[in-house]
Order: sequence, then C-alpha cells, then structure tokens
Amino acid sequence: IAKKRNLKQAVMQQLLTGRLRFPQFGKPARKQGGLPKGWKMSRIQDIARVNPSTEKPKHENCTVSFFSMADISEEGRIATEQKRPYLSVTNGFTSFQDGDILVAKITPCFQNGKGAHVKGLTNGIGYGSTEFHVVRPRKVDERFLFLHTQSRPFRARGEANMTGSAGQKRVPTDFIRKYPIPLPSDEEQRYI
Repeated sequence: IAKKRNLKQAVMQQLLTGRLRFPQFGKPARKQGGLPKGWKMSRIQDIARVNPSTEKPKHENCTVSFFSMADISEEGRIATEQKRPYLSVTNGFTSFQDGDILVAKITPCFQNGKGAHVKGLTNGIGYGSTEFHVVRPRKVDERFLFLHTQSRPFRARGEANMTGSAGQKRVPTDFIRKYPIPLPSDEEQRYI
C-alpha cells in the first residue's frame, strides 16, 4: 500500500507540473522547471481567495457541518463530520463553504498532510478548527488546486516557511497566497 501511495504521489506531482502529460494535451515540459506550451505560472492569490469570509445561512436556527482537526485525515479526506447548531459555532471557529479547501496551518498537522476539499456540507456551510487555512478557488478547478495543496513540494516549502516557536509553528497566510502554481487549460486541469 505504501509503495502504491508513493507511486501515485510521484505520478501526480509530474502531472501537476507538466513533466508528464496525457497525450491528447500535448508534449510535456522540455526542461526541468519549464512549462509545457500553453501553461502559465500563477500564484494562489490570483486564482483563489485565501481565508475569505463565508456568507451566513438563510436561517440562524439551522445546523451546519463542523470539523475539528481530528475529523480530517492525513490523506486529505474527511474522516468524520459533526453537525452543530449554527449559533453555537459563529464565534471562535473558522468558517468555510462548499467547494473550499482546508489546509492545516499548525505543526505537525500541516506536514502530515491534514487538509480536505469540502463538498456536501450541511446547508452548504461549515465551521471548524481555527488551525485551518481556507482556500476558495475562483479561476481554477477546485480539485486541481486541492491536489497542489496536498503535494510534497507544497508541504515541504510550507514547512520551511513556518513561523513561531517549537511545537507551535504555523504556515503563514502569505506563504499560501504567494505559492506558485503551474496552470494548464481548464480542460486539462479537470482531466488531471
């Protein structure tokens, strides 16, 4: 299982950077660090909003999804989902909505890959740990951007940019905003 997971991670990294491409989309990048024809470099802040506010639900007496850090797996999945009354989570928690990407910001959760692409939230809204960064895709396929946030290079560079004291280090918002993403066409993003 570990070998297959590592192989998948390696192939995915090559697909995300254009060093490997599906034949119908053209040739891979010619040189290390280069981009295939038609791809462009962008920063996350140019294609998504980082830590945006979330709209309130239509009814304050509704239930919303809730995720503690323990509810998110190290493989980028939601392990468990809690449901809580909206009014009980409006203060002191991070808010997000359907389609958002959660990225753990604190050590060791960040390095371990804790994060998720949240879909199907109760009433379309969720709340959770204050130790999540929220990335809201705008000009990019949600799943494509999520794969980048789960990649080894993203995690390694994020770890190198952490600030704070030992045991309480966090990935700064600015690191996520300025992180470079190679972007293929919308169609190729969806295919990857």
